[in-house]
Amino acid sequence: MGVLVGACGPTADRGVDGGTGGGPTGANGEEQPIKFSSGTRVKARVTTTTISSADGASYTNKYFSGWYDGSRNEACSPGLAADGKTRCLPSATAAANYYADAACTQPLVISSYPDATTCGGGMPKYISVAAPVTCPVTVGPKLYVVGATSTNYYSKSGTTCSGPGTIPGFTFVGVGAEVTPTSFAEMTSTTSTQ
Repeated sequence: MGVLVGACGPTADRGVDGGTGGGPTGANGEEQPIKFSSGTRVKARVTTTTISSADGASYTNKYFSGWYDGSRNEACSPGLAADGKTRCLPSATAAANYYADAACTQPLVISSYPDATTCGGGMPKYISVAAPVTCPVTVGPKLYVVGATSTNYYSKSGTTCSGPGTIPGFTFVGVGAEVTPTSFAEMTSTTSTQ
């Protein structure tokens, strides 16, 4: 037979792990705050959530929610760039198996869907074209600004390029000019285990 022991009382000042809710606990049980800071170009994005009741109870939580490149005016995250360096890269739509030409050399991506207005779709800002696969991976994808739109596409299977084809209600966009990797802020990553 087991015995269940419980306690009642206010616990609002305790985190799930027994800390005060700000971060993970260290080896001695002390709370380890999550630390982040902004640089002159790359800024830490902070999200603040406040939950309150009509009778005055409230809880406010601030947490790190990513990076923002102030020079490029866009959100970014650390990633391997085409020059082999870790940089703060914007999100991009990955080019898949669609092409603008009959030789299947000019990548296309689907840029809008029939229900884009209700699903938050629409024109991407960048297109990502993967580098040839190497082991180990030494370079990341090339990023391009969007180019011309099209309703036709070609597709590639192995070495065979076929088309043109269309998908009713869908629009495709091709690659424009390549964005040089050095235009993105360089970053470093350090990991330590205690």
